[in-house]
Amino acid sequence: MAYRQPYPEDYATHIPVLVGIARLGFPIRNILEFGSGRYSTPLFLNRTIFPYTETLVSIENNLEWAQKVQQQVGFDARLQISNTLAYELKDFDLILIDNDTVPNKIKTIHEVAQSYRLFAVIHDSECSEYQEALKDFGTWEDFGEYNPHTGVAIRGVSMKWDSIHRKISKHSNFLPSDVLGWGAAFLGAKNL
Repeated sequence: MAYRQPYPEDYATHIPVLVGIARLGFPIRNILEFGSGRYSTPLFLNRTIFPYTETLVSIENNLEWAQKVQQQVGFDARLQISNTLAYELKDFDLILIDNDTVPNKIKTIHEVAQSYRLFAVIHDSECSEYQEALKDFGTWEDFGEYNPHTGVAIRGVSMKWDSIHRKISKHSNFLPSDVLGWGAAFLGAKNL
């Protein structure tokens, strides 16, 4: 298969899954993302989609990228962008793993699997390089409605993911980055 350059929507394929998780009703207050994102960072700060967010810690090693994301979202006291983690992983309700390099991402997957509290979300979960590390979670769900895939592990709760899969499939005509569309699909238009 020939290599193709990624297009912008490749970087947003986890957005429908994150909106679906927000709709499950768990009060997700503290969020950690490994890798700031032009889609994920503003989504976590969106009070309509993630109404309980108190703290978003974004670990970003690329200073130039961190500045672009900070400029995009503007000032928000809930956001801390840093290149080091000054917290315990178990302090977070949701951890998004979307690091910069394959070795860093594999290392992060191993670390998070050992001590995450509630949700761990892994972007690009279909990649063969990550499959072995993802076994550390025991069971996890693969959302392959868009490519790259998004994997989700949840601790301490038995979860049936069918409703999120159905909603994403039903609205697959939406671009992955269409936060308003996904919000309406999962939350109902009257809530937006």
